[in-house]
Amino acid sequence: MAFGGAWPRLLFVISNGLFLATIVALLLWTLIRHRAQDSYRDNLYFCFALPLFLLAKLLMFEHFSAGWSMTLALLLAFSFMLPPLLASYAALLLALLLGARWLLWSPRIALRRLDIGIMYLGHLAIIAQLLVEFLGPSGSGLVGTVSVHLFTFGVMGLITPAMVVRIARGHTGRKVLFEPLDKAALYLMLAGLMLRVLLPQLVPTAYLLWMSLAAGCWLACFSLLTWRYLPFLVQARVDGKEH
Repeated sequence: MAFGGAWPRLLFVISNGLFLATIVALLLWTLIRHRAQDSYRDNLYFCFALPLFLLAKLLMFEHFSAGWSMTLALLLAFSFMLPPLLASYAALLLALLLGARWLLWSPRIALRRLDIGIMYLGHLAIIAQLLVEFLGPSGSGLVGTVSVHLFTFGVMGLITPAMVVRIARGHTGRKVLFEPLDKAALYLMLAGLMLRVLLPQLVPTAYLLWMSLAAGCWLACFSLLTWRYLPFLVQARVDGKEH
């Protein structure tokens, strides 16, 4: 995948799709195998949602906008098939609904702590991305693919590192807490979000610089987490339990 840009088309598609297909297959196999013991009954939703990511991936090769719109919001998975005005207002409605739910979660309290508040910021980025979708490419007046990177940096970028820390510590029998280096990783991703989304609007002439610095923040964040938690994940749990 890293060096396949010049490969034949079929080999390129296979190399890019196989990784995602493997993950989807493993998740579906796990969900189905443990369905009887699953305490979260709504996990059945993922049995239908996960295969849509494969469809989105395939669409991205020929119809990029349709593919990433499905990837960004499965509730609007088929928005590219709707009339533009209807799809736009559907995004606005979903943003308003998610915004109302966000306000019910006591954000003023949660945002006082980085480890919890970053999850709230990730949810807020979903709302912002949907509002940008509502504005549309012609009416937003924003520099760059803001909608895409609000989701990739703002949602996946903020939530994933925080979940890596929680899961890596909790599932290895350790106390779930965020130490200074863990918080540093989260701050790196927050900086990357600002560099990728905000600064291009303020200084668009340095767009390539902001993009490179944002990529550096992304790499530094996940490299730091890999260095910290890979040793935990390849060892037995510290409390002696199997799972």
